[in-house]
Amino acid sequence: MYIAGTIIMSIALTAGLVIGFFYPAWKEQKGQPMSENQILGIRSLGIGVPLAAFVILQLVMRI
Repeated sequence: MYIAGTIIMSIALTAGLVIGFFYPAWKEQKGQPMSENQILGIRSLGIGVPLAAFVILQLVMRI
């Protein structure tokens, strides 16, 4: 179970980085400008993905 938790957290941390940092830059490279609120929302989603994965894993590991 600990190995699965490690794998899930690795994926969540990588997804958080990709969503929070690389996705807004990719959208702007494609020529689709984003507002400040959209950028902040996407970055908060990038922070929320690993946080949610951590909380869910903590709840599952206790069972």
